[in-house]
Amino acid sequence: MVNLSLVPFIAAFALLGNLFEELLFRGYVFNIFSERKSSDIAGIWSGIVFAFCHIYLATTVTDVGYPLILFCIWEEIIAGLVGEKYGVLPATITHGGTILFLHQVVYSSSHIKPNYSAGNRRFPR
Repeated sequence: MVNLSLVPFIAAFALLGNLFEELLFRGYVFNIFSERKSSDIAGIWSGIVFAFCHIYLATTVTDVGYPLILFCIWEEIIAGLVGEKYGVLPATITHGGTILFLHQVVYSSSHIKPNYSAGNRRFPR
């Protein structure tokens, strides 16, 4: 279980890091797709692009693998719909809240742990 005193820091990290991603994907990628397709289709495609940008995370930083890619597509489509209707900040809260939930509920209570393999030298052993 995660030390409860760390939750505010984890939440801030999740929200601030995801603000950048939402600005990139809502402000740039989604808008490119929405110029050519409907908002729903643009949300789906921006979610797919978002997921492909997380392949490295899914395959080397964690042992989750492709389920994380599918989660990214699902989560980013939801954030895209929230962003389209309410704006970037609510999309950021949706995105960051999902990451916080994933970390607190799924990651902390499961066997899924970071991959500290020899090929992944950026992380401690």
